Amino acid sequence: PLRIKDSDPDSMIQTKLNISFDTSNPLTKLQVLEHKIPEELYSTTFVKENTIDFLKRFSEGKYSKPNFFAFCSFPDPHHSFSPPGKYFDMYKPEDIVLPRTFNDTHENSSRFNQKHFSETLNTEGTVKNIFPIPKNLTEEEAKTVIAKSFGMEKMIDDAIGEILNALEELGLSDNTVVIFTSDHGDLGGDHRFFFKGPFLYQGLIKVPFLIKVPNGLKGQISDSLVSSIDIPETILELEGFSIPNSMQGKSMIPILNNPEEKINDGILIEMDDDHNDEKTRTLVTNDWRITFFRNYGELYNLKDDPDEMNNLWDNLSFLKVKEELIFKLLRKCINNQQNPLIRDCGY
Repeated sequence: PLRIKDSDPDSMIQTKLNISFDTSNPLTKLQVLEHKIPEELYSTTFVKENTIDFLKRFSEGKYSKPNFFAFCSFPDPHHSFSPPGKYFDMYKPEDIVLPRTFNDTHENSSRFNQKHFSETLNTEGTVKNIFPIPKNLTEEEAKTVIAKSFGMEKMIDDAIGEILNALEELGLSDNTVVIFTSDHGDLGGDHRFFFKGPFLYQGLIKVPFLIKVPNGLKGQISDSLVSSIDIPETILELEGFSIPNSMQGKSMIPILNNPEEKINDGILIEMDDDHNDEKTRTLVTNDWRITFFRNYGELYNLKDDPDEMNNLWDNLSFLKVKEELIFKLLRKCINNQQNPLIRDCGY
C-alpha cells in the first residue's frame, strides 16, 4: 500500500528527475544567446509592468482591502544568459574579474565535489543526472557568461528602481515594507562551477537580503546571521500580528533596530537533491560551515578561509571544533522536525 506522510494527496506526485541530455546539443551548454526579443517583451519588463499596474489599481481603490501584499518575482538572473537589447552588451567580458577560486582543482574539497569535478571536467552541458555545470571552459568563456549575468542583474536593478519610484509617486512608499531577496545564489565561476547544484559554497547559500521599513534605519549593513525562514515572522511582527509558536524562524526586528544585534547562533540548511539522490545537512555560524553528506563531510573556517578552499573535515587538529559543530547541527535538525499541517476542511 502507498503511504504518505503529508495529508495532501498532491504530495504523492513524483518529482525525481531522471533525464539524460545530449551534450552535443548547444542548448545544454552555457547558453549565451543573443535573441531578438525586445526589452519591452522580456520577462523582467513583464513582471515590472504588472507590479506597477497592480500598485496603480490599489491606489485607485480598485480593491476592497485597505492594504496589499505584492510578490514580485523575476526569473532572471538565470541561464540562458540572454539579457535583451542594450543589456546584452552593457558589460564587456574583457572588463570582468574572475572569482579568486576560479582555478580551484578541488584537491582539498569534499569527495563529492572532487568526483563531480573530475567526472565532468571535459563535459559541456548536462550529463544524465548531473547538474549542468561545465568545467573545462576557458577564462574568456567564463568572463562572457558573467558579463551577460551582470546585464540581467542590471535590468532587474532598473526595474526595481521603477517600482520604487511608482510607490513614491502613488503615495504608498511611506507605508510599505519592501524586501528584496533570492531563493538561492549562483556559483558564477566560483570554484570553476556555474549555475547551482548540490554544493554548499557561499556563492549559493549567501543570498542578498535588503529591507526597507517605514521610519526605519537607513543605509545600515548587518553581519548577523538570518535565514529565509525568518522573513515571515518579521513581516508578521511589522504588521502587528503575534507569531505562532509553531513557526520555526525568528523575527529580525531586533536587527532592524540595531544592526549589531544577533538572533541566530547558527543557520540550518537542508537539501534533498532530486537529481542525484544526494542529501546534505549544513550548519553555518559566524566562523564555520559544516556540511554532512551521507558518508563524509565538509568543514571550513570561514574566518581564516572565506573562499572555502581548505576542507578541514579530516584534519585531526580540528576534531574538537568538528564535534562541537556536529552536536550543534544535530540539535538544530531535531528542533526543526515538525508534524505536517492538518487541513481544516470544515467537516
